Parts: sequence; structure tokens; C-alpha cells
Amino acid sequence: MEQTHSCAQEFVLMNDEPATSFEDDLLGEGLAAQELAALLLASRGSTPLTLAVDARRGMGKSTLMHLVDAKLKKAGVCTVWYDAWTAGHEDYLEGLMKTTLAQLDSKVLRRTMARLAENRALVGAARTGLVMVAAPLGAGRMADEIWRSLSIDARTRNKMRDDIETLFDQWMAQAPGAPSRFLVVFIDDLDRCSEAAVRAVSEALKIYLGIPGIAFVVGCDRSVHSATRLLQNYSPETAEFMEKIFQTSYRIPGPKDEEIAAYIRGCAVRAGVDRLLDNRLIELLADSTRRNPRNIKRLLNGFVLESRLNPIWSDFPPEVVFRIVLLQYSYADFYRLLVEDEEGGDDAVREFDGYRHVQHVLRRTAGTDPPDESWARVTRFFAEHKVAPPLRPDPDDWAHSLAELEQQVPLRFAELDEDRQFVSLISGLMQLSEGKELLERLRRQPLVISPVALDVPDPREDTADSLTGQGQAYYQGLRVIWVDDHPRHRQRLVGELRARGADVTEEPDTTAAEHRMRDAKAGAGAPFHLLISDFTRGGDPEAGLLTVERWQEDDTHTGRVIFFSHRVTPAREVRGSKLGALVTSTDDQLLRWAFRIARQIREEAPPMERSG
Repeated sequence: MEQTHSCAQEFVLMNDEPATSFEDDLLGEGLAAQELAALLLASRGSTPLTLAVDARRGMGKSTLMHLVDAKLKKAGVCTVWYDAWTAGHEDYLEGLMKTTLAQLDSKVLRRTMARLAENRALVGAARTGLVMVAAPLGAGRMADEIWRSLSIDARTRNKMRDDIETLFDQWMAQAPGAPSRFLVVFIDDLDRCSEAAVRAVSEALKIYLGIPGIAFVVGCDRSVHSATRLLQNYSPETAEFMEKIFQTSYRIPGPKDEEIAAYIRGCAVRAGVDRLLDNRLIELLADSTRRNPRNIKRLLNGFVLESRLNPIWSDFPPEVVFRIVLLQYSYADFYRLLVEDEEGGDDAVREFDGYRHVQHVLRRTAGTDPPDESWARVTRFFAEHKVAPPLRPDPDDWAHSLAELEQQVPLRFAELDEDRQFVSLISGLMQLSEGKELLERLRRQPLVISPVALDVPDPREDTADSLTGQGQAYYQGLRVIWVDDHPRHRQRLVGELRARGADVTEEPDTTAAEHRMRDAKAGAGAPFHLLISDFTRGGDPEAGLLTVERWQEDDTHTGRVIFFSHRVTPAREVRGSKLGALVTSTDDQLLRWAFRIARQIREEAPPMERSG
């Protein structure tokens, strides 16, 4: 490979911000935005009202709301934008209330400040301050002062609704029925907030929802707040509020095939990668990202970063880089199997190609005598997997032999064989003359971008505390011993477990791990709740299973077991199950199971230990 490919210099990153103008609307939400804006304007006489914009994260809620906002502003409507997740206010109620008040006419705010100074029995300094600062302050500062006066004590705060209603009556009376006297408040990302934030927003809306001339447009993911998941864990008041919001909701429909294809092409043009995409790759990109616009941008940005920052691609064409990134994002399990050769065997692409050939001969051409060369390849593949080959003269035996073989190949091979997009992607890589060199480089130096799936699910799955912010000790109290002679495989996961509260001990071999566990049982440390083990150790594919079996028999380890390997076969699942162990090849599943085990340990712990 003497040619150096420098076209990566043409590529650019895209931001993850929602479109705020119709010109930037690649999702084609302009028509829906126009209709929603017109509907809100026509519904002024029905205010106060609340409209929920409902969609999964990354599916265009913020873009649609921004476009509605732009359309209303153009019509002269007064609008407020409040991002509930990034607002950063210690008091969400205060933040939303002051943000809304600051949009009102300054003359009305000054009169309100003067009235509050006259009508409230305020402490002298507060009363004097209201009167003296009213004239020179801007709307934002006046909103601060009004809020301060309304929330001095419980008695004044109880009258807040009446005072705010009076304020809005005065504001609307200046130009009755005019668009400039219609206030629309957009509240975004409510589904990402803690219950405390949702409760505060609920309190603010309760104050405002008795006042004509105000509409609230709330962006949130209804699936996060569904009655079977989150609402049952909320307080009754908060749950009632969320149900009230969803009484009037607009569910953003998923984009059609042609719409998502147009979106991908538009993003590709902006990133400078459009010439790399044919229709088949566009379809694969759409499916692998679950047609989620945010995920599409992330994948394209991942390619741009990889092509520009990773030196291993300096003499590979960008088409190769793009296919590798697609493989990593779309088929993460297969990608790991390909680049992390823990078994010391042949590469996954070659194995998959051999499996497809066997499938073709034994299943698709059953009943016909295959050519000698083709049959030799079949028997060789069976021998490599230590399975007795089928009898060539007896096609009735072929299905049985194939079933035995499938117990020894990676779990998803049968599924991937039916996936035409995957087959197309792999075929393109197999046709490369530089294929062997490509694989060696990937094994020596990993991709710059993290090899994880898009939108990695929270390990807590659908529990209510998944909305309590970042940084929680999900695995607090969990003591783990991890035995694996390939430390590269576990680095990211060990870091994640430790960062979230787990105590993780790493051992590279059986002897060291056994000493550590026996010392812990003898009182030199606390026993381990969870053993995470590989299957293959020191080149022996049975070592992990046999060792765990022995440790369970002699009580060296009495806790839970997870076998974690990038090569999981049906046979290994069966063997693991007989030991009461969980078996997985995916990071996400391992973290989910670790969370469940940690939660169970905390629930079973005595009160003193639990609180500590």
C-alpha cells in the first residue's frame, strides 16, 4: 500500500444541537411545526393549556419545539424557553417562575413591584429596596425582585398565585387579544430530570395554569414516564401532574424510509462524507441507528474522528474506514470478536465466511452432491470446531450435523447469515486486498472512538431512579473479583464498575485468584459477591469453566458468577447455566447484571451495613 489517502481533510464534525430555523430542518418537521403553531394561536381562547410533545430521545422533540417557537415569534407571540435539564437552578420552581416573569412588559413589572411594596407588610429593607430599584432595573432583575418579595415567607408565598394572576391581567389588558399578549412557555427535556425537578415544574405550572393567556409546550418522552415504569415510583402528586400533561400530547411519528434517507444524505453532505454512501450503506446506517437522528449524527461524527485522528488509516481509503466504523456501531459483538482475539484462533470474518459456506452446502443445496473442493471445505470447518463432519452420502444426516456445529459457533452467526446488510458489509471487507493487514492493525491499535453501542442503556434499565442524575454509585457494596489473562478486554468495564462504587480486584491467572479468594474467606478481607471469568485461559478453552466448577465444589467461591467473553456459543451458555452462571459477550448486559446483583446485596444487607 504505497498510496496515501488524504481525503479525510475534507471531513467535518456536526454539532448535536437541534435545528432552530426552517432552513436547518433536515428532519422535515417544518410542516408539523407550522400546524402546531397555528393550532396554539387558534387556541388562545382556551388557555391556560398544556401540550406535550412526545418522542424518544434524539427523535426531534427539541427541533420541533424550536421551529414552533420561531413560527410563534414571527407572529408576534411572546415565548419563553426553559430547559429543565440544563437550567442549573438549585430551585427549579424559582428558575422557571423568574424566566417566565422576565418576558413580560417592563412597565407592568415596575407597577407590580410598586404594588407589592405598598401592599405587603415587608421588612423595612426589603420594602425600601423594591421601591428604590424599580425604576432603573431591567426585566430580569425586576423578575428577581418580584420573586424575592413573593417568596419571603410561607404566608406571602401562599398568595403568589393571586399576585401573578393580577400581574398577567395587567399585562394582557394593555392589548387584549393581540398576539403580543399571548405567552407560550416551552419546557424541554423534562424526561431527563429527577423527580425533584419534575415536582418543581409541576408546582410552577399549578400556579400558572389558572391564568388565561398562557400555554405550556412540554417536551418529554412518554415511554420514560409510562405508568408501568416511572409513574408508579413517583409521589401521587407528581404522577398526577405527569398524567395531566399527557392528556393533550402530540407524538412525533417515526420518520418514513425516504425521510430518514433524506436526513442521512443531508447530514452526510454537511459532514463531507456523502460520496462514500450508496443506497445499501444508507439503509444499513438507518437500521443500525434505529432511525434515530441523534444517533446518525454520532455515527457520522465517529467516522470523521476516526479517519482524521487514527494514524492506522493513513494508507487506507476512507471507504474502508467507514465500513469499519459501521461494523463497530452496528454489529458491536462481531467487531469485538474480530479485533480481540482472546481464543487465539482465526479471524471472525474468515470463520463467518466458512459458516456461510457450510450453511449453503448443507441447508440450501441439500440433496445434491457438492463438488469435492466444496465438500473438503465443509469437513475442514467441522474439524476446526471439533465436531464430527456429516456423512457425504447421507443428506438426511446433514441437518443433524449442522445442528451440532451450531452449538460451537458464536451465537449470532445464524442470525447474521440472514442479515443481507451485514453480509454486504462483510463482503466488502473480504474483497480488500489489504484485508489481512487491516485486521492486524486493528488488533494492534484500537479505534479512536469508543467501541460501544449507540445510546448505551442505563444499567438500571427501567427503574425510577434512572432519572436522578449522573454519578450515582450503582454498584455500591458490590465486591468483585475478575479473572482474565487479557486485561485489555476488561479495562473499560472495570473502570465503570469502580467509578460507580464497586470494589473490583483483578487477577490475571487462576492461582493468584484462588489465593485471593481463600484469603478473603479466611478473614483477610471480605468475601467476593461476584466472580467474573473468561472461558479461555492460557490457550485452554475449557480452563474458565473447569476452574469455576472446582471453586464451587470446594467452596472457594460461593457467590454469583458471570462468564464474560467475546466468543459466546450455545454450548458455552449451556455449560455456564449448569454452574448457575450468567454468560454474556456484551458490556451492557454485564453491567445490567452487576447492577441487579449489587441491588440485591444492598437489599439483603443488615441496616447498619446498608446505611454505610
